[in-house]
Parts: sequence; C-alpha cells; structure tokens
Amino acid sequence: MPSRSLIHILITLTLLAPLAGSGQTKFDFNAGCREAYHQIMMMKTGEGRRLIDAEKKAHPDNLIPYFLDNYIDLFTLFFHEDPAEYKAALPDRDKRLALMKQGSRSSPYYLFTQAMISAQWGLIKLKYEENLSSMWDFRRAYSMIRDNRRKFPGFSPNKILLGSMQSVIGTIPSSYRWITSILGFTGGSVNGGLAMLGSYVRDTTAEGRIFHEEALFYYAYLKFYIAH
Repeated sequence: MPSRSLIHILITLTLLAPLAGSGQTKFDFNAGCREAYHQIMMMKTGEGRRLIDAEKKAHPDNLIPYFLDNYIDLFTLFFHEDPAEYKAALPDRDKRLALMKQGSRSSPYYLFTQAMISAQWGLIKLKYEENLSSMWDFRRAYSMIRDNRRKFPGFSPNKILLGSMQSVIGTIPSSYRWITSILGFTGGSVNGGLAMLGSYVRDTTAEGRIFHEEALFYYAYLKFYIAH
C-alpha cells in the first residue's frame, strides 16, 4: 500500500500536469484572453470556453486561461444551483490555486489571481451554504489582495476586489467589529471601498480596461444595495 507521502506527491504531480513540460510559466493577459474574458462576462460561457481552449493550445505556458476557467465555474455553479455539479467542480479550486503558484512572485498577477479565485469560491460556497469554508476563502482573498496592494500599489486591478470587500466589511456594525478584526477583516469602509472601486471604473489605462465590465457591475451593485 503506497505511503501517505507518496500519495501526496502523486496528487501534487496530477494537479500540476496541465503545464508540465511547458517551460517557464507567465501571466499574459493577451488579446485572446481579453476576448475570452469579455465573452464570459457577457454570459457567453461556451464561446469563452472555446477561446480559452484555443489559448491553452497556442500558449501552453500562459496561466491566465486557467485563471479564466474559474470565471466559468463561478457563473455556471452560481446560476445552475446543482449540488452534484458543485461537488464535481470543487477540486478545481485547489488545482487552479496550485497552477497560479507556478507563476513568478514578481508579477502582480501572482497574488491577484489567487485572491480572485479564493473570493469567487467564497461566493460559490456561500451559495451552496458552505458558510464556514466560504468565510475562510474570503479571509484568504482579503489577506492576499491587501498584500498585493502593498507590494504593487500601482497595479490598478487590486482596487476591484479590495474596494468591493472593504465596502462590504464597512457595513458591519461597530459592536461586531472586534469579531471581524480577529478574523483579519480590518480597514473596512463603505465610502472608502466604493471610492477605490470607482477609481478603477474610471481608469482609462490598459490595465484599467481589462476588468472594466466586472468592476462596473460591482460598483453599480454595491452603490445601489449598500450605499443606499
């Protein structure tokens, strides 16, 4: 019977198999990835999947297509509400996080992609009433995006997740703030978070346009349901 350490090694190799032998990995949000992302945000997940698969074949060293896979899971699992589908997709979370960790730590996308994947699974788990596990995913996402903001203050996509999360944290009554502080959710402010998110919505740089549709949705939703 294989030892636990051997089993652990085999599982790890299986998780990393998609990029095995592909050389140095990178985070490249190229034109093909941007179009795939756009199609997914338009709820055209079938076309998004086709473009992602094409990017994986054309650029097997690029991690962004695997990051975009998570958006398809987010929309599919959130709207289908199928417990069997959720259970089958759950292992992909750890697989994608392992893939993102193959990227360069010197890239702002290294922590950003991990934070986004964790936050998206926090939402998915919340939908399927995995509340405790959801909280830990959100906690991990918040910690990572704050670290990324400190390391790469000029990386504007940080504002999407950080601004959204700070807005939500800011709604927690002051009498309960000691609990959120213990859990690592500090610095929340409704107005501050919305201002940060709004500054990304108005960002006209190349990085500011990549996630514009997503940021605009979050901004409008939070502005309407939280600020008012």
